[in-house]
Amino acid sequence: MGYSNSIFTIALILLALSMSPISYANPDDLPRFEEGQNYSSVREEMISSGWEPFRAKDADECSKGDERCEGRPEMEACSGTGLGNCKFLWVKGLKRSAICTVGEMPPVFSGFCRFYSNDEDALKWSRQAAEQGDASAQYTLGRIIDEGRIVPQDYKLAVHWYRLAAVQGDANAQFNLGVMYFKALGVPQDYQEAVKWYRLAAEQGHARAQYYLGWMYGTGQGVPQDYKLAVHWFRLAAEQGNANAQFSLGVNYARGQGVPQDYQEAVKWYRLAAEQLDADAQFNLGVNYERGQGVPQDYQEAVKWYRLAAEQGDVRAQFNLGNMFRHSQGVPQDYQEAVKWYRLAAEQGFAVAQLCLGQMYDKGLGVPRDYKEAVKWYRLAAEQGNAGAHNNLAVMYAIGQGVPQDYKEAYAWFSVAAVYGDADAVSNRDHAAKLLTSEQLAEAQALATQYFEKYQPKP
Repeated sequence: MGYSNSIFTIALILLALSMSPISYANPDDLPRFEEGQNYSSVREEMISSGWEPFRAKDADECSKGDERCEGRPEMEACSGTGLGNCKFLWVKGLKRSAICTVGEMPPVFSGFCRFYSNDEDALKWSRQAAEQGDASAQYTLGRIIDEGRIVPQDYKLAVHWYRLAAVQGDANAQFNLGVMYFKALGVPQDYQEAVKWYRLAAEQGHARAQYYLGWMYGTGQGVPQDYKLAVHWFRLAAEQGNANAQFSLGVNYARGQGVPQDYQEAVKWYRLAAEQLDADAQFNLGVNYERGQGVPQDYQEAVKWYRLAAEQGDVRAQFNLGNMFRHSQGVPQDYQEAVKWYRLAAEQGFAVAQLCLGQMYDKGLGVPRDYKEAVKWYRLAAEQGNAGAHNNLAVMYAIGQGVPQDYKEAYAWFSVAAVYGDADAVSNRDHAAKLLTSEQLAEAQALATQYFEKYQPKP
C-alpha cells in the first residue's frame, strides 16, 4: 500500500487494535453470523437484509489482485500480513456497521467491530460520503437536515442534498424531493414538479411514491384528474403492502372510480389495510359489515372493526360504535358505553356526536338527566351547523329546560332548522311567532338571519 516499513508496522498495530470486535448497540438490526463464516456469504446476507456497502472517504485503496477487497467498495482497510485482518463498512438508513474479518483466502467473519445507530454518527458518516457524491449518503444527510436532528432544520439545504441524490437516481431522495415541492418546504409549491419526482421514484418501484402519484391523479393536482391512472399506481403500491394505497384502492372500487364498482373488491383491499391498523380502512370495513355491502351483513363484525378504529381515535368510528351500543346492534344495549363513545367523538368536535350526547343528557340515558349539559352539547353541535341540534336547542329555549325560557331564541333556532327542511321546526317556529309581539318578532327574525349566516351546516 506504499507504506515504509516503520509506518506500516505502526499502521498495522493500530488497525489490529481498532478491529477488536465489540458488542454492538442493536443486534436485532443485524443478521446473525457464525465466527469463521465466509465473508462472501456474509456479504450476501447483509445485502438481502437491506444493508448497503459503504465507501469511506479515507478508505485504503484495494491492492491489485487482492481478492479480499476486489469488487467490494465497502472495504475500509486490509492488512497484508499476520492474520490478514480486514474491515468492511455497511449502511442501512441512519445506521452504520463495520464487519471485521480474518484470513486472506478467503476472509472469514470474526465479528462486528463497529455499530453506529445514533444521529451524530450518521451525520458524520453521511456528510463525509455525501461530499464525495455518494447518493445514499446525500439522501441520508438531506433527511437529517430536513428533520432538524443534530443540526438546525433547514429545508433549502435539505432540498439541495435530496436533489443531488435524486438526479443520481436515488428513489428515496426522488420521493422526498417530491414531498418538498408538494408541501412548499425549501422550494415554492409546485405540484407538477412534485409529480415529476414522485413518478421517477414510482417507476423504480418506490411504494410510497406510487401511492402519492396515484393520489395526485385521483385529485387532479399537478396532472389532469385520471381515476384509471390513480388506480394503476394505487394497485402497484397496494401489491407491495402499502396500507394507504390498499385503502385508496378500496375506495376506488367502492365508488366505481377508474374501475367498475365492486364492493367485494373494496372489502378485500380495506381488509388488507385494516389488518395493518389503518384506521380509515377499519372504519370503512365496519361500514361494509353494518350495511352488508360486499359481505353478508354482520353487526358483530361491524362492531369489531369500529372498535379497532375508535381505539385509534377515529371520530366516525367512535360515533358509530356509540350508535351500536345505543341501538343494540352487534352488542347488548348499553347506554353508558354509548355515552362513552359519543363523548370521545364529541370532545373532538364531531357535531353529530355532540347532538347525540346532548340527547343522552336530555333523556337521562346512560347518564343522570341534566338539561344544562344537554343544552351545552346541543349548542356546540348547532354552532357547527347541525340542523338536528338547531331544532333541539330551540326546543330547550321554548320550554325553558337548561336555559331560561326565551321565545325569541327559540324562534331564531327553529328558523335556522326550518331552512334545512325540518318539518317540525317549521311548525314550531310558527307557534313561537304567535307568542311574540311584532317588535319581538322583528328582533327574533334579525337574530335568525344572524344565526343562519353564522351557523350553516358544514360540508
